[in-house]
Amino acid sequence: MDPIHAAVWRHVDYHPPKHHNLPHETVAPGSNDSTKWCTTEILCNLEKGTMRAAVDGVEIARYTHTTPGERNDPEKRIVPGPIGLFRHGDGASEYKDVYVEVNPKEDGLITVRPAAAASQGQQTQ
Repeated sequence: MDPIHAAVWRHVDYHPPKHHNLPHETVAPGSNDSTKWCTTEILCNLEKGTMRAAVDGVEIARYTHTTPGERNDPEKRIVPGPIGLFRHGDGASEYKDVYVEVNPKEDGLITVRPAAAASQGQQTQ
């Protein structure tokens, strides 16, 4: 997930299925401003095969895996794995105050502001 550009990373090629050009829904544009700090929330649900992302209180992207229940076929499966924070391209990337909640009780983005959710036709959780 690239929060600045509201993009789902396209080249995860560490192991099969080597997902490329993931079809995702851009809910709102990213800021495209890599000079400012932002608060990013990423919510993944392995059983549903979903990923949702919000930046600075606004949901920006959604992705649903085409075969969320597949765990064996190496070309179609999704399985639990590591979380990676990395630098892409020239320059530096910085991260701070990183929190991970394993198996969250709520299946909703907790940082999304009610006004932002209402303007996107969503209900807050």
